Amino acid sequence: MALGKKGENRFGAIGDSLFESRFDPKQKGQFAAKLAEADAKDQPKTYPIPVRFFTQLDPKAQNALHKVTQTCFSVAEKAGISLKHLSPEVEFYGPYEWEHKTGESAFSMELPAAKLDRSGKTPLIQLILPDQIKNSEAVIKAVRLLASKLFGHLYFEENVAGRPPFSLMQEELSELSFDFREKLLYVRFLDPPSPALQQSFDKEALAQGIRGPKAREMGKREWFKALLESPETRPNQAHLIEDLFAQSLKELKANPDPYLEALVSKIDQHLPKGGLILPHEKKHFEFFKKAKQWNLFHALEDRLQLVVGFWGEVTECFVWLDQVAAQEETFDPELARAWRKTLKERSAQLRKRGLVKLFLMEGAQLNERQQGDKNRFPLWVWKQGLLDHLPAGSDPAKWIKRYQDQYGHSLYAKLFELSFRLVEAIEGMEAQGPGRPLKEASRLKALRTSVSLLSEGLEDLLNTTRIAFSLASVAKPKKHHKKEILKNYAEGWAYFVSFALIHQFYWTQPQGDEKALQFLNLIGDYTQAKVEQEPSYQIAGLLLEVYKKKGFTLTPVVELLTKDSKMLDFFAIHQTELLAKKNEQPGEIIQNFGGLVEKWQADRFKNAINRAQPDGFEVRG
Repeated sequence: MALGKKGENRFGAIGDSLFESRFDPKQKGQFAAKLAEADAKDQPKTYPIPVRFFTQLDPKAQNALHKVTQTCFSVAEKAGISLKHLSPEVEFYGPYEWEHKTGESAFSMELPAAKLDRSGKTPLIQLILPDQIKNSEAVIKAVRLLASKLFGHLYFEENVAGRPPFSLMQEELSELSFDFREKLLYVRFLDPPSPALQQSFDKEALAQGIRGPKAREMGKREWFKALLESPETRPNQAHLIEDLFAQSLKELKANPDPYLEALVSKIDQHLPKGGLILPHEKKHFEFFKKAKQWNLFHALEDRLQLVVGFWGEVTECFVWLDQVAAQEETFDPELARAWRKTLKERSAQLRKRGLVKLFLMEGAQLNERQQGDKNRFPLWVWKQGLLDHLPAGSDPAKWIKRYQDQYGHSLYAKLFELSFRLVEAIEGMEAQGPGRPLKEASRLKALRTSVSLLSEGLEDLLNTTRIAFSLASVAKPKKHHKKEILKNYAEGWAYFVSFALIHQFYWTQPQGDEKALQFLNLIGDYTQAKVEQEPSYQIAGLLLEVYKKKGFTLTPVVELLTKDSKMLDFFAIHQTELLAKKNEQPGEIIQNFGGLVEKWQADRFKNAINRAQPDGFEVRG
């Protein structure tokens, strides 16, 4: 955020006069007096980051700045807002010192003002203060500006800017670029009705000596396999793939909605029946399909990346165990510990995201709490609305049993059990030596085979969804591109978090409830007045709405930015389309979307499975 000049529509431009009109003079005097008091019993405190003063401050003003800053830093730390990699420094200037340093007149700004300098290796936050700090509002504004830069922009830079979907988003005017392997796999998935392609499959079958009714299908497999391994030896065939991919992009540009529908339908057909989309998630999947939202592909890609990555590590672990068992490799205790840690972390991801229900997994030995969860599963099914639209004459009990089987035998359940049993096998080797045969070898083999049969299709789906999400910029070019989206997102977060920290500060003061309410009303009114025009205030307004619905608890909103980020990212990327409804005002849309976000986050918390492992699995096979 640039230095605020007079008249700018920025939160930083809220001047003392606006605060003067909203706070009772007696309360302001009491507040200033309280800030100036030094608690003799407290140990001297220091700023947790390097701070340099290039201006002489009145001792009372400096104490007030110190006190408000320390309170906000403490609130931020408790809410989980901290920088892990960036190490900023802070400098305080008076107007004359600033002009002497930069040649820029500070008197043309509304002070206090702030600047974030990223020209060096170390982020530098520069605060320009008035020549004299005469009231408490100037103190509050200075600390809020510091929080905006530190816990707003820098925290956003460290936690949001580099993650998907933003890392995958195309820059403005940049051309899409895919390597040959990506194009080949995408064309293979689309399987376009190309006579030239069909002829190539037939020729490959003849060359391989393949005959019979499935000759073309087998020729297709061999043709793609050979081209994937060495495209340079088949230039004409590689050129055919390039042409077919270019033709697909041309169709997309000409008719984006039919293209999207056909692509989603094809992906839907290829989703594993073992359950990549769980029963309670299907309503969200259907919503994205009906709304023609390309963000669907990012959601699928995220899930597929989790599964494919997990399976890749399980496969590597199997290879290692096989080599140790065959005495082709010496048993390494350090490597064994590393594998146990990796597999447990992967399993924890599945549990944390609510993708496995341990109490429904076949053969799991349950403790008392998990048995209670299993007994309450029919109630959970009913609460999720999974019985609301059953075919006429259906028996709910049979559907509950069907849902139980779908969760208990899902792809995630198989990966979880595989991981659990592999950890047991490694622990057995550690205890009794590598010569010991694998425990439950037949069950491990069955699980391994079951997931292995799906692995190639899952990798194809991952590649397809990754490309499809990138194609959204071709289908629906946005008025706002990556740089602008991130700028608005960062400013919206910075506005919100700086005000939330000050709001929390007011709560710690005498008559805190009343002061906090006054401050909240002020910010709410100001934000509401700006949401019509400015995207950054729309982000801030949404965060403020969720903050209210969470009972003014800051931690869930922080997690919405960093952990449970999908809904907020979706809003930031698609806010132009979301707020374009003619029959609703932007403020109403933001309020409604805030309710959806709060409910979605609450549902995720309810659906998340506790971290307790099962006591074990029954011996099978």
